[in-house]
Amino acid sequence: NYRTGRRKAKRFEHTMNFFNSILCILSFLNNTIAFAPLQGVTVKSVDKNVDVDLGSFLSSEKSLLILGTYAADFNAIEYAQRLRYYMPKLRAECGIEKFGLVLNCNPAAAKAMCKAVDLSTDEVQLFIDPTGKAGRTFGVGRGWQPDNEDINPFLKLFGMLWGLGAWATLPAVIGGYIGNPFTSQKWIEDAFVVGMKQGRWPD
Repeated sequence: NYRTGRRKAKRFEHTMNFFNSILCILSFLNNTIAFAPLQGVTVKSVDKNVDVDLGSFLSSEKSLLILGTYAADFNAIEYAQRLRYYMPKLRAECGIEKFGLVLNCNPAAAKAMCKAVDLSTDEVQLFIDPTGKAGRTFGVGRGWQPDNEDINPFLKLFGMLWGLGAWATLPAVIGGYIGNPFTSQKWIEDAFVVGMKQGRWPD
């Protein structure tokens, strides 16, 4: 009933606030050790067209770096949409002073994605890493049988949907379609507004 739903929503909200607090605390910790795998790993700055050492990028100030996928991937797009919406809160409540986004694509595709989601490159430093070296070095999950060239890539993706190499893929996909019934997602509302202003559906 309504009261039960409200109680569940409140518990969910308290849980999310707890995890957000943990993330804020972690952002203040010394990141030299935490991001040691990225020391010496370089990506290309889209704005300045120069190589940037990610270890140096993360060590100079309280920083947040997103290692995205390719520019047309919905995961990368949604991370950019979330970042756009939560940046003021991350600055105010977590003390994050510098933001970076790495995409596995060419400069034109990276710029096009940021334009599509209205993510200001004046506020976020945009990098490209076409080969995905930074993510692999950091240790991100590469899915099922990433180095097996004998298996069709589409078959690998189908296997991942059922938990091979990424056990939570299918629940995450389903959640993306049905949404969260217990609490609003303000970043999604913001993303719809951006899309409407840019003439995309629903207009």
